[in-house]
Amino acid sequence: MRNAFFTLTVLFVLLSPFDLAFMWGHEGHAVIALIAEHYMNPATLATAKQLLDGTSIEDVASWADEYRAHHRETGPWHYIDIPMEDSKIDLARECPCGNCVIVKTEQFLAVLKDPKADRSAKAEALKYVIHFVGDMHQPLHVEDNGDKGGNRMYVVFERHPDNLHWVWDAGLLEHIRRNPRALAAELENRITPQDRAQWTHGSIEDWVLEGHRLAQQVAYGDLGPGDPARITPEYGRQADPVIETHLEKAGVRLACLLDADLVFKAAERQPDSSARPAQPSGNPGTKVWVNTKSGVYHCPGTKWYGNTRQGEYMPQKEAEQKGYHAAGHEPCS
Repeated sequence: MRNAFFTLTVLFVLLSPFDLAFMWGHEGHAVIALIAEHYMNPATLATAKQLLDGTSIEDVASWADEYRAHHRETGPWHYIDIPMEDSKIDLARECPCGNCVIVKTEQFLAVLKDPKADRSAKAEALKYVIHFVGDMHQPLHVEDNGDKGGNRMYVVFERHPDNLHWVWDAGLLEHIRRNPRALAAELENRITPQDRAQWTHGSIEDWVLEGHRLAQQVAYGDLGPGDPARITPEYGRQADPVIETHLEKAGVRLACLLDADLVFKAAERQPDSSARPAQPSGNPGTKVWVNTKSGVYHCPGTKWYGNTRQGEYMPQKEAEQKGYHAAGHEPCS
């Protein structure tokens, strides 16, 4: 049985057209993008959509993985191998030639800020930033335990042979919820203004180290004995809230990075850019439901109208004046 397990796993690795370091699955990146869209300033969202020729952030969230399939040299850009036992980052050692998720994210953010960069360069940079912020929040993208980010850490998940990286990319996430939009809405409803303020502090390196600690303490720390190790229900109960919170943080932080004035002021100055800051619309007298915990208000007839644990009704105009914003940045008619 064990020989059969390893035969299947080796065949999978050898025959795969991708690099070993897979990322959050398509669903995880979609959830992060949807959360970011929820919290982005409308002007930022409009500019992003213009750069992407009308395509949404969600639709391009996995573009970098698709591109990597035929451009293998971009594979190392998606992760950074910080030794498991370390508690700090040594870029000279762990990011040779700047080929890691930290440096590449910063480089592409610089392109977005550059008034001399052309529109196509900005569009590509935007797609990479959207994806890489997600990647850096996958704990097995920011550690090195001698197993290619868990791709060579063989486990049994639901009685089937797999690797630890895939379990964190997709396996556990599918158990939480398979529908990205439903999961994003559920997670958005938990995020408080205090969470957003706290999570956007620090640097990209700080965020990466946060994920590295989770790899140490949860992804590997809670693995039971056995070769291969068995992913138990208890392991899943420990990992699920970590995954959910890190998806929330990734979405909030992506929105924050893209909202930064220096990022999109440059894009808006492009001669061929037709983006303009979005203006509030809708009926100011419409009675909305304000989720006072998340800072978002909901329109009549929508799922969360009157259905969050904390909240109150008020006219849309009053909600806007108090600093609340519409769910999905779509004011009520």
